[in-house]
Amino acid sequence: MTAVVLADRLAALPELTLYRGGHNPPPANTDAADLQLCIREAISWVAGEPHSAQPACQCPVIGTAMLRFNDRVDDATRQLLLQPKVSGDPKTSLGVRSVGTRDDGYQTQRGYMASDFAVRIALPIWLDASGRTDAAQRLRDLPEIVDRATAIAARDIVREIRNDLPDWWAWRSELRAKVHATVLDALKNRSADAAAAAAA
Repeated sequence: MTAVVLADRLAALPELTLYRGGHNPPPANTDAADLQLCIREAISWVAGEPHSAQPACQCPVIGTAMLRFNDRVDDATRQLLLQPKVSGDPKTSLGVRSVGTRDDGYQTQRGYMASDFAVRIALPIWLDASGRTDAAQRLRDLPEIVDRATAIAARDIVREIRNDLPDWWAWRSELRAKVHATVLDALKNRSADAAAAAAA
């Protein structure tokens, strides 16, 4: 799909503040500083699409990662999604660069990358924190998830590990509370690209 970034909205982007959660469509001609948008609604806005948290111009894999990041971090960290990578140039922000990624041919590859991060990097951190270092190492030793076969193999190992835990969901909730602040600190020290990937 051909996607554009509206020049007037791009220029107004530094005035925009991102918020957690979904929001109602803003009244017409609302100033950027007065808009209440999550990152995906902001992508729809800057691309001139109808108000939506599912922008037609954005790859769903990127959008899901951004939305999870948007809704799980503090207010200041959330703004990294619109922060220019090159000083003063809003076109270089992660959010704006995702406009036009819907049909660029990389959605499947991005999905495998997100899965690989979740299984071989993120989940082992949680397992280590709970003292289940053998399970964590088992996941780290998996081959990189790059296709259907490696994804299925990894899924099966994750299921085995989950079944070995006495109460997977109770354990996850307790551990999430324990490590949440630590994970956020780690994300703050990364680039916006890495932080959005980590959020997946």
